[in-house]
Amino acid sequence: MILTRYRHLMMKNLIILVAAAVVLTACGGTDNGPDDGFDRTTMLTSLADGLIIPSYNELDSDVAALESAVTSLTAAPSPANLNAAQVAFVASAMSFQWVVSYDFGPADNVFGDLDDVVGTFPANSSVIDSRILTGDTTTADFQHDVRGFAALDYLLFGGDNTALVDVLQGAEGANRRAYLNSIVRHLRTNVQRVSTAWSTYRSEFINRNGTDVGSSSSVLFNSMNMSHELAKNFKVGLPGGFRAGQVSPEPRRVEAYYSGISTDLLREHVKAIRSIWEGRNKDGQSLTGFRAWLTKVPGGDRLIVDTETQLDVVQTSLENLGSSKLADLCDQRDSRVNTLHTELQKLTRFYKSELSSLLGLSITYSSGDGD
Repeated sequence: MILTRYRHLMMKNLIILVAAAVVLTACGGTDNGPDDGFDRTTMLTSLADGLIIPSYNELDSDVAALESAVTSLTAAPSPANLNAAQVAFVASAMSFQWVVSYDFGPADNVFGDLDDVVGTFPANSSVIDSRILTGDTTTADFQHDVRGFAALDYLLFGGDNTALVDVLQGAEGANRRAYLNSIVRHLRTNVQRVSTAWSTYRSEFINRNGTDVGSSSSVLFNSMNMSHELAKNFKVGLPGGFRAGQVSPEPRRVEAYYSGISTDLLREHVKAIRSIWEGRNKDGQSLTGFRAWLTKVPGGDRLIVDTETQLDVVQTSLENLGSSKLADLCDQRDSRVNTLHTELQKLTRFYKSELSSLLGLSITYSSGDGD
């Protein structure tokens, strides 16, 4: 049976907990690391201040605007208010791509990390409809596919705009309005919590400047790679029908199926991951990332060339998708999706295995696909 993304991420959490236990019994994450002359404190500071914290702050701002738009929509359902909520959703979903790779530290929570809690996809529309019917607005459980971005995608885009406004009207729409308000508050609460917490977690992140499994370099390296696996395996592989056990594409499994922005979100996600390795902020300004570290180790220059060459191939593959909806391309078995998946698969070697070997960073998770 094919593992769903939800089950995969639950396994990921278990692996991380085991790794954390090893760390607690080993050391505090501030070892001296390899004698390569690279200043990891500078790298961690640069990424925290130039990329991670600004990305969370931007997401928090966008989600606040989304909450406000949804509140206005439920208070006065109209085509104009629905459009405003849809626009705010797209902005927030795009911003979310820039924090998926930082699913550690403040992102951890009792019901799963932030990506589990608000980013699980696809939406479970049948359970969402059932909960709306019964007036169930609970958010305190592990059924992440009934809220977060996926649920908002379904409720704000899952039908003709006129019909979407009509079902929010009057007494008959009370439960639906309550559900929308509940899940957007849940989204805002979780994003705001993580964004705020980074202001204090920053010092811990920078100070854990070693290379052991509890160090920030190791945690960031593994989280970056898990983010890459998410893009490759679940945003492309699963809907494209390329995962083990699949006999055909499953296009409805794309991220943001109802809004049709899956291709744009995928491009943004891949760009955000590249920014960590390359050392650039969202606007393209230079920071210090893993690429700078590679210049200090034997074999690093060769890996930089290989990685950048493959990154450019992946970028070309993404551009070749054009403006087409990813779900449509998967449904049509378009060869461009297969090519993209293959090129993302090739990139895994450079991001994961070779980077781990040259920088002395341990891989503390399993993607389950043999990479």
